Amino acid sequence: MDRKILKNWTVIIVFFVVVLLGMGPQALGDLLVGWGDNRSGQAAPPSGDDFVAVAAGRHHSLALKADGSIVGWGNDDYGQATPPWGNDFVAVSAGQYYSVALRAEGTIVGWGRNDDGQATPPTGNDYVAVSAGRWHGLALKADGTIVGWGRNYDGQATPPSGNDYVAVSAGGEHSLALKSDGSIVGWGNDGLGRATPPDGNDFVDVSAGMSHSLALKTDGRIVSWGSQTAPPSGKEFVAISAGWGHSLAVKADGSIVGWGANEYGQAEPPSGNGFVAVATGLWYSLALRRVPPIEAEVRLTPDTLNLQSKGKTITCRISLPEDYNVADIDPNSIFLEGEIEADRVWLQEEFAVVQFSWTAVQEMLVELGKLGEIGLVVSGELRDGSIFEGTDTIVIKIGYVKKLYVPGQYATIQAAIDAAENHDIVLVADGTYTGDGNRDIDLKGKVITVRSENGPENCVIDCSGTEAERHRGFRFGNNEDVNSVVDGFTIINGYAPE
Repeated sequence: MDRKILKNWTVIIVFFVVVLLGMGPQALGDLLVGWGDNRSGQAAPPSGDDFVAVAAGRHHSLALKADGSIVGWGNDDYGQATPPWGNDFVAVSAGQYYSVALRAEGTIVGWGRNDDGQATPPTGNDYVAVSAGRWHGLALKADGTIVGWGRNYDGQATPPSGNDYVAVSAGGEHSLALKSDGSIVGWGNDGLGRATPPDGNDFVDVSAGMSHSLALKTDGRIVSWGSQTAPPSGKEFVAISAGWGHSLAVKADGSIVGWGANEYGQAEPPSGNGFVAVATGLWYSLALRRVPPIEAEVRLTPDTLNLQSKGKTITCRISLPEDYNVADIDPNSIFLEGEIEADRVWLQEEFAVVQFSWTAVQEMLVELGKLGEIGLVVSGELRDGSIFEGTDTIVIKIGYVKKLYVPGQYATIQAAIDAAENHDIVLVADGTYTGDGNRDIDLKGKVITVRSENGPENCVIDCSGTEAERHRGFRFGNNEDVNSVVDGFTIINGYAPE
């Protein structure tokens, strides 16, 4: 996919494509992963977890680090993998045997093979995105216009006029641009229809490969045109990258899907989640994988928040795993739900004590509009930039909330529900529950939480259903919504009508 920043868009465009998805407010960087053809070392990226963008060319690769510097690897016959010094870069893009990068001040630098002027970008300091194609380059200016340079045999470096563009992508011998109204324009070599995009104004990203093109729609679907095989179906995609003959896409769950040419395994991405960016080269691929945060233990006090009550602070106790020192926590980095900054922090020997504004937390929860049990995330950084994160579950209520215990107070789950009022919690002890009152359970439209005390492996509802006597665990038919919660049960032997 190709992303940069213009007005309210986020985009940084490259040739066989660099993708930089949104980093969290405390994110330091990501790991690099490579696969496919590695004869020049292009698919063997450097180690480290401070990378924020990646670009794949023909046989060389580039990556942008969190400190604004660039690293390169792979074939370096023309110096294309030897980036300039500096730590003020915000985007990178790799072409055939050359590279370009965008500086924070809005200027573009180029290096590597330059026989068509492809490594000599235009001057000026008003650029917001850059994209290196096979032998030509494109840049997007702050005013929404596009500039092209390098080889122009097919008009690929002569962009259309206009000042309403928000993204550009340079391919083999064709180019694409996304307009602010969500439509796409293409120009240059139109063999196989690669430069003739589909109609519509519901696109959010474009990617130009060698002889095919991709676009991402607002609903998460991918469309393709040109020589490529059909993209995968589904509406869960958040990033795309078109290469020489293969393509990659990132799904919302952080996994990668590949398709197209696969002679070197370039279209067979690694399994797993956590991927945030992909880049497709000639016969190889690269990806950025999010560094998992340190798992912290957090405890919020009070554990029940009444939205009608008044208070001064919400207190949080943070503990880190044995290999980490609480004294290394940066007190200025701690946030609740990524938006509420800590008011006060005390770093003690084994744990940190943090206070958040009661009013700020209350306002956030009111806006969230959810009652009952909810998990809140507390995150922060250590002084070396490592991220820690922990979640604690609290109860959000309006007015008084009761806890009703089964079987301690009520013989059956249904009896406890019948006695409950909105926002109450029914807690079910360990055991196997069956018979009337413990099957065909009806929440009766109440905004309550029905939860096992120790998880589904310890709390079983046996419906004892048969074809002759049909039963299920729970019935939902009284306009229950997300605020009516059932959690932590294993339900067996259900037999419900079709």
